[in-house]
Amino acid sequence: MAVTTLDELNVLGIKRKSMPYEQFFGEMDLPEEEKKRRQELAEQFEVIFLLMFALYWNEHTVEELKAIIYEQYLTIATAHIGASIPTAYITDHAAKIAEETVSVTEDRAEEDVYWTSEDRAIYIAENEANSVGNYEELMDAIANGMTLKTWVTMNDNRVRPTHKNVNFVTIDILEPFEVGDSQMMFPRDDSLGASSDEIAGCRCVAHYS
Repeated sequence: MAVTTLDELNVLGIKRKSMPYEQFFGEMDLPEEEKKRRQELAEQFEVIFLLMFALYWNEHTVEELKAIIYEQYLTIATAHIGASIPTAYITDHAAKIAEETVSVTEDRAEEDVYWTSEDRAIYIAENEANSVGNYEELMDAIANGMTLKTWVTMNDNRVRPTHKNVNFVTIDILEPFEVGDSQMMFPRDDSLGASSDEIAGCRCVAHYS
């Protein structure tokens, strides 16, 4: 099977991909309070995916499983960003995550226990906490009148070359970063059709001014 989705790219042949939340977020270039908020968000997301994996083995239909993830993702992410109703970005992203997570589970669960494991749930959860957290930071920066944004990598040997190429690049806050062949409004943004290769496992952040 060709590797084409974020979820499959997260594995890359290694059975354990997640880190303890304290380590994963603790290493990122974020204020301490934001690290704690993302950890709390990841813990909430983890529950969704663990529930879905448990229900997968209990004869729930694919559409039922997608609905569970979609609805709970919307609820958690919307509450996290302090919105009264889901934004268009959160709504679209929740639909993508629901579709991908369930589809990959259906395709791969019978071949390897990893695909319904706690490790996979944690890995998806910590990545999704970054997706929502990075989106929230962009929205807050715009609302606060900031006009510039700078891409910042982890500056270690795990950073992919395309992300190194935009490290410390500063652009207009309303323009997309050019990351490889993809355009991204912020790290892990998929709203402009960015390649999964640029999103999976991304630990980059944006700084605003």
